[in-house]
Amino acid sequence: MSRKKTQVVLISLCWLLVLTGSASAGNSDQRLAGNAESTMESSKDLREQYTLLPTHRVIRGVVEAISADHATVNSGDTGEITPRYLSLERAREKGFTLKVGNEVIIIVNAKNHVVDYHLKNEENHSHHKILKGKLAQPLKVGQELAIIMTEDGTQKTFPVRPLARSEVAAIPFDTAGLFLIDETNKIASATLTKDVVAEADWARSSAMNVYRHVDGIIQKQPAEHTVVLKTKDSETISLPVWNYLTDELQKLSKGMHVTLLVDREDKVVDIAYLPSEVE
Repeated sequence: MSRKKTQVVLISLCWLLVLTGSASAGNSDQRLAGNAESTMESSKDLREQYTLLPTHRVIRGVVEAISADHATVNSGDTGEITPRYLSLERAREKGFTLKVGNEVIIIVNAKNHVVDYHLKNEENHSHHKILKGKLAQPLKVGQELAIIMTEDGTQKTFPVRPLARSEVAAIPFDTAGLFLIDETNKIASATLTKDVVAEADWARSSAMNVYRHVDGIIQKQPAEHTVVLKTKDSETISLPVWNYLTDELQKLSKGMHVTLLVDREDKVVDIAYLPSEVE
């Protein structure tokens, strides 16, 4: 074969490779676009299956390992943080067990913290509900319990999950908020309604209101909303108590040494005592 013919063959081969590469790249781009579109549609479909707050997202993952108290989950296939760690206690509360290889649906909030999770394709994922209401009383110290007044004036009490406590505390007292109640009837997440848009309007309603500690000896069996005690200065004082402490008051008796946490309205927001003193 002459040199000229060899050059023509080489040029033809080069063009063939270029065209083949372009076609392959085009197909690859189409596949990537298709996968991205499929992922978006899948996420949209998943979101529609769950009751969520506006700031929540739904991601998927696969359990890779189980330890004594948590499951390690690979959620990298959706471009998310991986691994994630899911509490096994949450699964036990909801009546199921996580195993290696399980596919899970994870709900995260705006801060990318896990709000809740469910086994994929399980029916127990549909029991969330959203409650609109206001904090009826400042949060008890520790933020473990919230009393919500709904729009019809009904007061309802809910335990608050640890990761949701800062969200609940960020809702100003007597200001409308949205509370996500999970299958165990606990507040799993919370957010302000759209009526409050400026962060400068926020005024935390939590134990930030605690003003002072009062130590003393209970002088008589506490009434429903009042406690009377003698302080270390031998002063006898009577203090009103927030309604959510009714159960705590029933555990107290005359002669017990207690420490009261009092807010700036001079109302008792929490009660501490030695368990051995409870009769």
